[in-house]
Amino acid sequence: MIPYLIDFKDKQIVVVGGGEVAYRKIRDFSTEKANIKVIAPNIIEKIWSLPCVCHVRKYQSKDLKGAFLVYAATDDRELNEQIMKEANARQILCASATLSHASLRSMKKAETEELVLGVSTKHTYPAFVEWVTDKIKIFDEPLAFLCRIRKYILENNLVCKELRASFFKNLLLFNKSELENIDLLLRLPNSRLLIFTGVLEKESIEFAKACQAMALSYRDEQYATKIKTLLMLKREWQIQPMVLSYGRIYERISESVLPHPIADPLFTDDHLLSLIYKEYKKSRLFIIHPRGNSDLKKRLSTFGEVIEFQVSIDLSAYDEIIPFILSEGYHYKHDIEGLHADQQYVSPVLLKQAVIQTLLAKEIQQRFL
Repeated sequence: MIPYLIDFKDKQIVVVGGGEVAYRKIRDFSTEKANIKVIAPNIIEKIWSLPCVCHVRKYQSKDLKGAFLVYAATDDRELNEQIMKEANARQILCASATLSHASLRSMKKAETEELVLGVSTKHTYPAFVEWVTDKIKIFDEPLAFLCRIRKYILENNLVCKELRASFFKNLLLFNKSELENIDLLLRLPNSRLLIFTGVLEKESIEFAKACQAMALSYRDEQYATKIKTLLMLKREWQIQPMVLSYGRIYERISESVLPHPIADPLFTDDHLLSLIYKEYKKSRLFIIHPRGNSDLKKRLSTFGEVIEFQVSIDLSAYDEIIPFILSEGYHYKHDIEGLHADQQYVSPVLLKQAVIQTLLAKEIQQRFL
């Protein structure tokens, strides 16, 4: 059997039966503005309030004349069988409350603004059908963004025709927040992308919004596919790796977005540092990642003492200890906290500080003017 969505508007529907099952089917067909005829010796009171024509009598073969579909909703299996055979002989669609071999089977419908889902276990496990249809709501919000994005892309020809199938398939890998950002990004004059080296945190996402950009994590398991998908868009890309200095991660990010150019690391000169730290203090200690940060170490030494993670040192001589990393990720948890420094002297990591967020956002905005 093949599931289809059928438009029942103005179609002639015959419902044989006048009980609860018949009531539910009549109610469903009436919402589709079908023309409904009901035949049964006994018809429950609430059916009379529905938009249908009731005939209080037994079923007759002639009742099928002109019918688009007949629903056998009686509790008499033999009568339902008769109705089905007569409908099949006249090539009329037929569904039944008691027969699983009818030409048409009802499905549980779950509908939201963006999605219609029909579910059936072929009469084997009704509870599962209820469970599945209850879950549909979690898909509605991301689907709304998917539909908006697809419509905008097709209207503006933003993805090459030969790439569209792959693009729209891969788009399903993005979470709701990312889809929301893509939807916004498409409507901005420039497509700005911030690539973070760690797992995206609240500060990272909020910072990207302040920069009118989309945030993506290089550590995301689907990063390679996601970045490939975004770069299918015919946009002028402005890509900022959220790294502090040149090094291996910067090079890998650069390779992942080729042939698109990327911006320099965040701290390539003393300009931002001089705005943040003003002057040199011997009582100020920066703690940085040990690999690929020789240039950063040199620049930071203009404003205080500098050590690398895991270096043993007496911290009591410092009244300002600064983990010079963007977020409280792996290195903060395993290296910085392991120093057992007095927390009153430990300044927040960079994106934890509102002032630095503002300065970094301004710097990124100016880079892409």
